[in-house]
Amino acid sequence: MTIQIHPKENQNHQSSILLDTTTTTTTKTTNNQQQQQQQQQQQEFVRYNGWNRPFHYFQLIGWTIYIVFGFINFLLFIPNMSSSIDHHNNHNNVLPFLIYNLFIYLMHFFTHIIASTINPIDNNVLAKYSEQKQLKPKKFDRNKHEHVIENQFCYICESNVDMKSKHCSICNKCVSNFDHHCKWLNNCVGGKNYHWFVLSMITALIQALTILVTAILLIISLHVKDFMQTSKLVIVHYEFDNEGTIKIIWSIILYITLVVSTISTLLLLHLCIFHIFLNIIGESTYEFVMRQRSLLKQARQSPSTTMGKNESTSMNRQLQQTKINIGHDEQPLQREIIR
Repeated sequence: MTIQIHPKENQNHQSSILLDTTTTTTTKTTNNQQQQQQQQQQQEFVRYNGWNRPFHYFQLIGWTIYIVFGFINFLLFIPNMSSSIDHHNNHNNVLPFLIYNLFIYLMHFFTHIIASTINPIDNNVLAKYSEQKQLKPKKFDRNKHEHVIENQFCYICESNVDMKSKHCSICNKCVSNFDHHCKWLNNCVGGKNYHWFVLSMITALIQALTILVTAILLIISLHVKDFMQTSKLVIVHYEFDNEGTIKIIWSIILYITLVVSTISTLLLLHLCIFHIFLNIIGESTYEFVMRQRSLLKQARQSPSTTMGKNESTSMNRQLQQTKINIGHDEQPLQREIIR
């Protein structure tokens, strides 16, 4: 059986195939152009401070906890503590307690804002940025150079940098006296904002510890009759009978606050002790982690003796513990910090 194709139908079929091919080629070209444009935008993106988007989810979590704890502390905890103090001592000792909480809360707010806002960029790179009015980092070619910074020259920023400056791949800039990239600030911590970071950390610890102690006292008063407070629950300056559903909700708030403030206090306390230790030995977070890695690498390269194996295992555990303890805040890892 012979199938005959009409010339007109054959022409239409060929035209359809040609149109589909052209459309596919155009789509691929468009997609490639979009990918190249996105890569170029990522390459040229520079984070000047912690307020440049995208925001890190740690930063959003931190601000959420700060605001929620602020409402709980000033609307619930302080009024109930104040009512207890007045009831127990028969005179007003509320004002110092309120001023103390307000001072710590505002101190953390301002130090956190300043630490997030300061641009810790290297001064030489900043001078180049001031001249060009825009900082456009170059793409790093590892075929030409082993490290981003060689002989105190950054091949991405195309500028001479200070001896302790490092190039952060998240912020895509060289940071002077680099310490670490803080996800809670969404900003690098360097020589220009390190002291503000420490103050923010200390005030956060004091605030978390204050809320923790307050929550413990209120929980004790909830279960121990006449421990310190009246039978009324105070919200701002309104009093409610602390029983039934209100008592259950109040208990849930207290215990959730107790858990969160305990975790926050322990993490912040460890972070403060860690930075005190770093200041004593005269190292930055980056230098400490890199030294630990170097020692671990040496131990792995010579595990011929039992002592070498034990040292390697011990140092590996120590480095892993350090990563776990500071990993929520400090990330001086190779994916983020390019030397």
